[in-house]
Amino acid sequence: MNQHKIMQGIQHVFDQYLEIDTPIKPDMDLLTDLQLDSMALTTLVVELENHFLVMFEQGNELNIHTIDDLVHLIDNCLTEQQGDSNA
Repeated sequence: MNQHKIMQGIQHVFDQYLEIDTPIKPDMDLLTDLQLDSMALTTLVVELENHFLVMFEQGNELNIHTIDDLVHLIDNCLTEQQGDSNA
């Protein structure tokens, strides 16, 4: 899946589940720009996992600060998942 499609999926989750209809940009910070609290972050993680059919590893969230970080995390999870299904 390309990064544009991942961005669209993230935007969908923001619109549907977090009720944030602000257009997201890769450099937006989850805490300062989007003002997500701990409950919103939990919802974001769960709904992204559901939307992309992936499971984030515990500890992955430590390096997630921006939308771009999320895109790379999802892309990596999808790539690993695809690699596992080809084995």
